[in-house]
Amino acid sequence: MKKILWLALIVIFLVSVYQALVVYLGTPEHYQLPGLAYADQQGAHDWLAAWQAAPYGRGTLLDVARSNLHLDFGFIFVYTMLILLLSYLQMQRERSPRLNAYLRLNIFLALILTVSDILENILLLYDIRHINDHGLYLSPWFFSTLKWLLTAWVVGVYLISRSRETLVKG
Repeated sequence: MKKILWLALIVIFLVSVYQALVVYLGTPEHYQLPGLAYADQQGAHDWLAAWQAAPYGRGTLLDVARSNLHLDFGFIFVYTMLILLLSYLQMQRERSPRLNAYLRLNIFLALILTVSDILENILLLYDIRHINDHGLYLSPWFFSTLKWLLTAWVVGVYLISRSRETLVKG
């Protein structure tokens, strides 16, 4: 199961990076998909308008950005399953009560992380949908920041636990 999740994560990640590069290189301003979550209302409108005006295949770069957000829902599912699985497996091996408690907390935090990432995507899709409706912009910066803070915590706890396990065995 772990290998399948890692493979799915890598494949989705590579496709997502390709799409992000297409969008980044497709306009002279080189707007980045990940930065859209932190743009203000005018900045986000400028980015989305530039992507909407740039043709790509049978659509526009905005279609690629929208597709990237839809793909991200699959990425969210896979990384959530991976965090839950890896944290659970590491809990079974962890001898330190404190680190074990943190690994247990990771399971709860992974769910908050997932909800934050989903809400970020929903808000970005909403903003894409309402690109021409000024005043309807909803910034996802709070959910994006929460997602990255929780990601740092969850990965950090897991890596500390794994490195401690390796040092104790070695």
